[in-house]
Amino acid sequence: MTSSTMTAGTSPRRLGIWLDHRCAHLIELRGATVSAATIPSEVPRKHRATGGTRVPGRAFVRSAAASQDHMASQRAEAIRRYLEDIVAAAAGADEIVILGPGGARKELAARLEGDRSLAARLKGVFAAPKMTDRQLVAQVKSLFH
Repeated sequence: MTSSTMTAGTSPRRLGIWLDHRCAHLIELRGATVSAATIPSEVPRKHRATGGTRVPGRAFVRSAAASQDHMASQRAEAIRRYLEDIVAAAAGADEIVILGPGGARKELAARLEGDRSLAARLKGVFAAPKMTDRQLVAQVKSLFH
């Protein structure tokens, strides 16, 4: 529900999203009701090449850059799908705050700011460490009140 479709007496749907590249925790506040959901990520961990390999009869050979490019493009596509899943879950929120420890928080904020209707609902982006469920609910409540 968007704020334009809210009727008098209806509590706004406030959504706090804590995320990293492993999963997103969505905390929804509607009046006194709190609900939580998790969106898992299929983003592969970053792979760091350790160097090359020895080939018999030849000197040290570097690993193929093409396979690293392929892994990077797979990771970028997985991140795109992950962020789209989160955006779809947040589409009905009247107010949104984003929390998280690193780059995923910034990537989601950039994605929301690229959409006019979602950008208007984005109330803040905050750095936050990993938290327990209770800590996360308390943090989201404090940001909206």
